[in-house]
Amino acid sequence: MATQHDDAKSKPDPLSEALDRLYGAPLERFVALRRELVASLRGSGHGAASKVVGSAVKPSRTAWALNQVACRRPELLSALFAARDRATAAQNGGDSDEVRASVRAYRERLAEVVDGARTAAAEGGMDLGAAQGRRIGETLQAACAAGSEARADLLAGRLSQDVALEDPFAGLAPGPMAKGHKEEGGERQERQARQRAMDKARDQVATLEHKGAEARAAARQASALARRAQLEAERAARAAAEAEQELERARAEWQRLKA
Repeated sequence: MATQHDDAKSKPDPLSEALDRLYGAPLERFVALRRELVASLRGSGHGAASKVVGSAVKPSRTAWALNQVACRRPELLSALFAARDRATAAQNGGDSDEVRASVRAYRERLAEVVDGARTAAAEGGMDLGAAQGRRIGETLQAACAAGSEARADLLAGRLSQDVALEDPFAGLAPGPMAKGHKEEGGERQERQARQRAMDKARDQVATLEHKGAEARAAARQASALARRAQLEAERAARAAAEAEQELERARAEWQRLKA
């Protein structure tokens, strides 16, 4: 026989239920749905929960796409985190073959999650560009790091923003090194230079994407103004034609009366 304690445990938590609905909904519905959920929670006596939901941050497009992966295909994230842990363990104590195989498996799992996020975005009517794909990969790598606060948010499907990756090779070297060997100074400098070049290129892409968006918006506005002007010109032309016809009829009537 179920006890009152069992019923309380099985009863869904209003706050968790509301947040699941909010972050699982289409991105364009976020703000309106947040307002609806706040009103509903407040009306049902859950004032504290309504405040939490009211302060929920609308996710970026890339964060939203990752949240959908967490909701729809959580096994992809579990496999990614497990692969990262195995790769880290192999580098701390494995041989070259084991390190190489574990890093390759980690990269494959990472690509699977990125593909899943792209698919979710496409189904939501969004086309993610190359720069956004890289940001998804960086967020995932940052979430994989030990002690990352983003991991819990991502697993719950409530990630609100991209997570910057300070060191893409932190705890996981890009390629296998023999156990006990240290990275040479030249290799380290080369890696740092490559990272600086990547950061510069990423910033340039983001700047150009912003400029492109502004240009497209200006073009749409100009097109709308041109269309409006064309419609007004057509209306004026029709009015002029009607006025000309009325004038001809009036002249004809005048000539008839004169005769």
